[in-house]
Amino acid sequence: MSRLQLALLATLLVFGFSSCISISSLETARVVEPKKFGVGIGTGLPNYSYKDDERETKVVSVVSEISWRYGLVDQLDLGLNLKVVGLLGMDLKYQFLGDATSLFAAAAGFEAGYFFIPTIDYNDANTFETAIPLFFSYHPTENFAVYINPKYIYRKYGSIESTSFIGGVGGLRIGKSKAGFIEYAYLWNGSSNWSNQRQINIGFARDIR
Repeated sequence: MSRLQLALLATLLVFGFSSCISISSLETARVVEPKKFGVGIGTGLPNYSYKDDERETKVVSVVSEISWRYGLVDQLDLGLNLKVVGLLGMDLKYQFLGDATSLFAAAAGFEAGYFFIPTIDYNDANTFETAIPLFFSYHPTENFAVYINPKYIYRKYGSIESTSFIGGVGGLRIGKSKAGFIEYAYLWNGSSNWSNQRQINIGFARDIR
């Protein structure tokens, strides 16, 4: 891979990095009821940087997303997430503590996402990510919940590098069937190129707990 190709890929990744899944959550530990759908939209403000031997590029941008969830069986649902630019992610979430009306809820999941960036070298145009999230939420009323969702993330940036992130998302859910979300996310990693990532998210959902 030439220097020009590497520089182009790095630049596109800088602007596409914020599209990777797992930096937003916009959900509590509760799952969607069996055979029912939920839909949500959200916007995030990521803050991170990328640096190589020559320079450091800092990015503060806006990312939009839309998500769908479907209740497969009791305590298990499936999620689909689409973010600009071109990121498609899927996940499963299993609620192992509590139910649709309990004060406390906890769940575990698995996420995977794929992001294509059109570069000169097709083989280096892919970003792949997997994540293992946990979900913990407290529901004092039907219209309000507090949640914290820690997670481990593995990302592969074309041929540049692979790196892992550890962090999580904390937030508030306000509303019942139709609800608003506000949250803060932080991811730490030991990469020499990518900085830790911070992000503020807001969103609205119908029938996503």
